[in-house]
Amino acid sequence: MTKNNCSVEIFPDRVVKTFKFNAKKRFLNELKFYEYYSQSYHFVPNLLDYDHLKREIVLENVGQSLTTKHYRKNKNIYKNYTTEINLMVNTLKKNKIYHNDIRYKNVCINDNQELYLIDFEVWSHKYQDKNDDKILPDDYKIFVICAYPERINKYLVDKRYEIFKATWWEEVSDEMINERHFRYNCGEELKRKITACSDSHLRCLQKIKDEKINNAIIIEDDAIINFERLSELDGINDPCYIGGIFFPPVLKDTKTFIKPIVEYGINTIEPDKFVINNAHGYYMPNYLDADLFLEKHYEKRRAIDVEFKRQQIKKKLKYFVFPAISTLDLKDAQNGFTWGSSNYNLKDDLSYY
Repeated sequence: MTKNNCSVEIFPDRVVKTFKFNAKKRFLNELKFYEYYSQSYHFVPNLLDYDHLKREIVLENVGQSLTTKHYRKNKNIYKNYTTEINLMVNTLKKNKIYHNDIRYKNVCINDNQELYLIDFEVWSHKYQDKNDDKILPDDYKIFVICAYPERINKYLVDKRYEIFKATWWEEVSDEMINERHFRYNCGEELKRKITACSDSHLRCLQKIKDEKINNAIIIEDDAIINFERLSELDGINDPCYIGGIFFPPVLKDTKTFIKPIVEYGINTIEPDKFVINNAHGYYMPNYLDADLFLEKHYEKRRAIDVEFKRQQIKKKLKYFVFPAISTLDLKDAQNGFTWGSSNYNLKDDLSYY
């Protein structure tokens, strides 16, 4: 809430918010929340009355805002409330309700030291909180390694996507080629594309480590995220795949390989039976997890899937989420250098690896 949107009158038993004409949309949005949910959550003020013509909402008085109560006091005192505020936020999140303006001034405390969330003017079923007061934990940051500008539009729908410019294969230097090992029959163009892919992932991983970015996800520009399932990562404390394709441990067994049957949720990779290829979705809860993916196993770098496979065999990269949270956009995937190859017959979005 800002003074530009409405005026507030505070009485011992109630609070009256009167919205200005140009804030009618905020009035209707907040009223909608209280009509639907004020009786559902103990930490939300009760709706007492409202008036459409006056654009007025009358709410139960649930105490002072934290910023009023602790005016001119040491700001560190606010940290005492962070855990309880996040519990309230997570309770709403379970029903896909997002306050979207979680700040200390929008939290009230009564004489019994009970906390309440107020000012639901910008709530929605989509997460859009700027987290100005840094109360909320780091949200998931999804880095999209993007080589094709025409693929960007599908990522503009959510601010959690961050475009990371890929190394373009035609700009790969001979020096970069010489730093890598390839199969004996690998053509020159494919060498450059493999190198570009590897370099892009390694640079993105280094950025995550250098900038200390927690809850980081890396996908490629032929993949999309199922945001409704991101909360499944909340309790995962180890790096894991959230998308990919099952492969046999030995490449020559591809034609006879049968996909494993696995449970829904977090699963353990069994490298003697199967590995996961294709780096179109992996998650790091802590920025230090980037070291796992950055580790160099040979004198010369290999293709990124080969590097990651090595970590699976060593049982350092152990987990994957099933079904996949990062799946392929078929139109883009079928035109890419990996899935567009005649070696693959891509029929689905790899939701089931």
